[in-house]
Amino acid sequence: MRGDAEKPLVISGPSGVGKGTLINMLMKEFLSMLGFSVSHITRAPWDSEYNGVHYHFTDRSVMENDIKDEKFLEFAFVHGNLYGTSIEAVGK
Repeated sequence: MRGDAEKPLVISGPSGVGKGTLINMLMKEFLSMLGFSVSHITRAPWDSEYNGVHYHFTDRSVMENDIKDEKFLEFAFVHGNLYGTSIEAVGK
């Protein structure tokens, strides 16, 4: 989904601080103005996570190649895994 906002709004913070709760509230209130991108990650999903909803779960080699091919806006190595935001995920 693509929003009509002129500038991106980035919500970030450590795990468990309430980012998801805030995002859900903002999406309900400002649906026509906001979009949401799902990040990529190289770890396996937890039992309660779904591919394409919580993250795009991918193999490290695939993500490393996509990074080399400049398909990511940003990425980081965190807790032994790659996390990142793909250009494709933001464009949806």
